[in-house]
Amino acid sequence: MNTKAQILKAAEDLFFRKGYHATTIRNIAAEATVNNAMVNYYFQSKENLYLAVLQQLQKSFDTVHPPVDNGRGLTETLELFFKQTIEVCKKHDKVFHLFMQEQLQASTPQTEEMVKNLEKNHLECFCSILKSHHNYKVSVPDSYTTMKYHAIFGMVKEFIRIENNKMMMKTVL
Repeated sequence: MNTKAQILKAAEDLFFRKGYHATTIRNIAAEATVNNAMVNYYFQSKENLYLAVLQQLQKSFDTVHPPVDNGRGLTETLELFFKQTIEVCKKHDKVFHLFMQEQLQASTPQTEEMVKNLEKNHLECFCSILKSHHNYKVSVPDSYTTMKYHAIFGMVKEFIRIENNKMMMKTVL
């Protein structure tokens, strides 16, 4: 693992365990076994490092686009969409936990903007799946469709939150 990846991994772990505000560059450097200057060299600031950690989730979410023109029905396509979403959330479970915290209370204006963009892109993907099925008329995004999306995605987030809590309990014990 290269130095930049070590720093990202250490930052992810510490932001997950301690939160953005309680984590320092010094903590991250110690966890990554590098000096503070290396963290600043690669990321310039704690905020940039935090954004880089969150961007890992954003990049993975950008891959969640089930094919809509392969003869699958609406239910099957939506099932694949949310299965892919859950896989991304599990793969980046710590970062997804940070994402959920940022949804509730953003640490910085930049993280707030990133979270809004990720939500918007994911919602648009959901709506495009609905629109691709000829018998389902929807404007992107209308309020009813947005409500359905948030209801379903809320259940997904709750499932992941429960899984994260189990993981945190194992870490503590």
